[in-house]
Amino acid sequence: MMYRSFVDLVFIILCALAVLLDQSIAVRGLRADPADVGSGGTEAIALEDMEVLVVGDEAFGLGGEEYPDAGSAVAAAGPDKPIVVVPESDSVSHHRVVEVWWDIRRTGRHVELGVRASGEGEGS
Repeated sequence: MMYRSFVDLVFIILCALAVLLDQSIAVRGLRADPADVGSGGTEAIALEDMEVLVVGDEAFGLGGEEYPDAGSAVAAAGPDKPIVVVPESDSVSHHRVVEVWWDIRRTGRHVELGVRASGEGEGS
């Protein structure tokens, strides 16, 4: 009989401990607002409203001119027009394109990443 009361006492103490710990240690997650796929992350823009900066392996192109670095190409761009950064070909590293995008963004200019729409120009 004594063993049963001891087990009951241990059970009650464990339940009380669980209740106390539940109230004293708050485990909370971080607030997050993940983006929904297809929620309007892309938009069409007209050529008259932007400057297209073509990123190559060795040089940069803007308005039919070739520039040795992104800074000189951006300086030649219109000050009010947004710049859309696109790779010259599939061989240009994604890291290079994003690095150029980030460098232009840090200058305060409006800059976007441009991509070819799915299904357009396949194989060219």
